[in-house]
This record gives sequence, C-alpha cells and structure tokens, in this order.
Amino acid sequence: MSEEQRAAPTNKNGVNWGYSAALCGLMAPIGYAAAYLREWGYCGVYGIPLEFIQLNLTTVLIAIAGSIGILYILFQIINLFYSLASGGTFKNLTLLQLNIIIVIFISIILLAFVAVFRSLIELWPLLVVIVFYVIFFQLIFPLLTQRKTKGYENKIAAQMVIDNQYKSVLNFFGEKFGATTAWIILGIFGFLFIMYFSGYDAAKTQKDYFIPSTNQNSVVLRIYGDNLICAPFDIKTKKVEKAFFIFKISDGYNPQLKLTTVGPLIPSDVLSPDTTTK
Repeated sequence: MSEEQRAAPTNKNGVNWGYSAALCGLMAPIGYAAAYLREWGYCGVYGIPLEFIQLNLTTVLIAIAGSIGILYILFQIINLFYSLASGGTFKNLTLLQLNIIIVIFISIILLAFVAVFRSLIELWPLLVVIVFYVIFFQLIFPLLTQRKTKGYENKIAAQMVIDNQYKSVLNFFGEKFGATTAWIILGIFGFLFIMYFSGYDAAKTQKDYFIPSTNQNSVVLRIYGDNLICAPFDIKTKKVEKAFFIFKISDGYNPQLKLTTVGPLIPSDVLSPDTTTK
C-alpha cells in the first residue's frame, strides 16, 4: 500500500473515510465468517460434521450486526491504549512498571473472557499457562538471558533491544500497511476468535432444546435448513450418546417439536456419525 493510500481522506471531524469504507466492505465477509465460526464452535462440542452447517440470511445479518458492535468495542479499547502510549502517559513509567501493567492487562482480559464464556472455566489450566507464559517472558526471562548486565531495569532494557531485532507478525503488517491497519487486523482476528468460543460456550451452557414428538429420548442439537441434527440422550443424567441421526423435513417427516428445558447437556468427547435418514 502506497503512502497515498495510507493517507486516506478525512473530513473536518477527523473521520478517515478510507478505513471506514474498507470496514464497511468487510462487514459482509466478516459477518459470514463469524456466523460460520460460531457454528463451528458449537458443532465441535458434539462432533457434528462441519459439512452439515448451513447459514441462512438471518443468521448472517445477526452476525454482521454483532460484528459491528463487538468490533467497535474492540477498536475503542485499542484506540484507548494507543492514545495513552502515543500521548506519553507511559513515558514516566519504568520498564518494570510497564511490564507489570502488561501482565495485569492480559490477566484482566482472560478473566473477562471467562466471565463472559463461563464454560471456559474448565480450561483453567490453559489460562494459568498463558498467564505464567506472560509473567515468565516479561519479568523472569531477562534475568536469565542478561545475567551479566547489572540492575533489573537494565536487564529488561537489554532484552528489549534483542527482542526488537526480530519482527513480529504485528510489526510486519504495521510496516507494510501502517499501524492502524495492523491493529484493525488484530481486532478482526480477535473478534473471530471470540465468535468461535461463543459457539463453544453456547453448546456447553444451553438449557432449552427441541424434543421430537416421535422420539422423546432424543434431542435436536441443531437445525440446518431441512435437516434436524438429533442425538439420543438420557434425560436423567443429561448425557448425550456418541451417535447422532438426521431427520429430513423435506422427505415428508414433520414432527412436533417441543421446546423443553433439559440442559445443560453433557456431551461425549466425539460423536460417531450415524447418518441414517429418518
């Protein structure tokens, strides 16, 4: 991208029309990708083949609306820290203080993530590993690599000089397309990551399911077009069996579906496909 392309026209209020137009054009594919990833996260819990996923217009439009709202929040957060950094708010802080702020900030993000997607508490060992990873490389690693350098602050500074010699993916995009574009790309990928786990969390926490009148020992896990993706389950233990079957409404099968509170269900690790059509 040329310098002229980076310097997109702005109005008197400072709105960058180039970025605004680009984001508007990306809303449709981002919305579609978000909707698909959410279904992917949901299906992954039960082992439903991804080939069965069908997205309708309503689902995509809802995902686009959600994309606009969540991306706006993400960009505001990114803009806040970018403004603080560029405005000199952090200039009076020591390197140690900055690293501690980074650790606290990432920990808060992870806690907020778990607060929103409660089922992810089962992944607490991974979350602990992430926090320890950040603590290790921000606060401990310089002590190991810069043992000849005196002073903790000097050790951190010396390690930062070495780290800056290696370009991260974010730095690469920043140099090629500008810092703002790099942060936008990061925000989009972060949003898509969140959408995947929103589907995972929905499958883990959903309470209300449709029960077919013709087979009350089964539960409808998902409805894609004319296909009802069902699985046998035990209403007492809430355990979903390792098999699922498909009812095709288009074949003349038109059961009465009763919305019943039977969850949260306990899914098996992998569901073995039984694609017998009823």
